[in-house]
Amino acid sequence: MKIDVEKLSYGERHKLLGNMVVPRPIFLVSTLSKSGNANLAPYSLSNIICYTPPMVFLTPMRKNKGGKRDTMVNIEQTREFVINMVTEDMAQQMTLTSGAYPPDVDEFKISGLTPVTSDLVKPPRVAESPFNLECRLSQIIPLGDPANITADMIIGSILRVHIADNYYSDGVADTVSAHLIGRMGLGFYTRTRDLFKMGEN
Repeated sequence: MKIDVEKLSYGERHKLLGNMVVPRPIFLVSTLSKSGNANLAPYSLSNIICYTPPMVFLTPMRKNKGGKRDTMVNIEQTREFVINMVTEDMAQQMTLTSGAYPPDVDEFKISGLTPVTSDLVKPPRVAESPFNLECRLSQIIPLGDPANITADMIIGSILRVHIADNYYSDGVADTVSAHLIGRMGLGFYTRTRDLFKMGEN
């Protein structure tokens, strides 16, 4: 089977590529609006992109008519956000934050997740997450045809890392014991329990 992706519709591309390039890490991103409203939303088009300097990216897709997601608007306005990694125990609460809520709705309250004050940025961390990255906006790259922007790649610098004490040893985060989950496709997620190792790194 050979497929020319340029001939596919947006929905067809999402279905094909989003269910093939897997698993993907899930960033549960917390932000604050300029007026101080909290927002919490999951993104799986996301990852680390550099260690030195330490940087991450996430890519919020635009809405059907080109409108920006609340996460994108908040980061543009305040230039700050927090990435909270998602464990299996948080999975159901994470999905509750993905709804299409109005900007003034606090997804911390919707999901029952607990906001915790961050050190260097204003958006709160998620207490239930064992790994949090406080970030500051570095740049935004619009994606798509200039007349029809479909997504925005947000690149952020990591300012501070928080790791729960019981998941940290000798400079390493114990992601295995934390039971992080990843995004697959078609409503599927993956557990990070069935592992094999090759080499020392």
